[in-house]
Amino acid sequence: MNSMRSFEVCTFTFPFQTWFEKNCLSDDCAADLRLHGKLLLSGLHIRPHLALGGVRNVSLNVTISNTGDDAYDTNIYFNFSREVFYINFWQKEEKGISCGLIDLEFLKCSVGFPFMRAQSKYHLAIIFDTSQVSGQNDTLQFLVQAKSANPEHKLSDNSLDLSIPLIHETDTTITGVVTPGSFVYGNSIDASRFVQLEDMKCNFQPLNLTFQVLQVYRTYSFYFYLFPYISSFHCLFFLSLCGVVPGH
Repeated sequence: MNSMRSFEVCTFTFPFQTWFEKNCLSDDCAADLRLHGKLLLSGLHIRPHLALGGVRNVSLNVTISNTGDDAYDTNIYFNFSREVFYINFWQKEEKGISCGLIDLEFLKCSVGFPFMRAQSKYHLAIIFDTSQVSGQNDTLQFLVQAKSANPEHKLSDNSLDLSIPLIHETDTTITGVVTPGSFVYGNSIDASRFVQLEDMKCNFQPLNLTFQVLQVYRTYSFYFYLFPYISSFHCLFFLSLCGVVPGH
């Protein structure tokens, strides 16, 4: 015969409380993100345009500041053309910034994870490769926007529109020759070497100047990266020998 035992369940209640502190400057813990930035070209010379094929990289130097409450999940989004490629980013100080591509034309940079502190400022530079820009558009444009999970009342300074004109820059080389390479004068020179122009008392000696212009510019199509253009032209001059004194 099996015997069954009964157990009594005892329940104990302990008083326990957790206190949460709302450490915000404003009633709704609103952040105030602000963006400043400029577009810089690689190279020693600062130019107001981007020469296609001549400039390999561009840098977006961006400063983000927060003058409001701690901004949680703060991110900077970059939208750009599919003809430029993200290379890397650089931060002035190690402050927990990380960047990664969302799509071929969208880049997301996380700032100060898990939150960007109040009254803080971060500096970063985003490097892009521009060697494949075709020049179909007149400008190269970058759209930048900052967002966080906090409420924010002023959004006009959360975005940037950075652009630079595109131009086709050419390398031009001009060479020329003149024939004859020298001229002679005097009573002993054969008269057939001179030209007598109508209504002109002086004799003239013709000089033929030939110029060749070589222009090289880069165009990025599927087949060609360097496209040369060569043109030649001739100029005929008549050198007057009137008043020329031998030995001068």
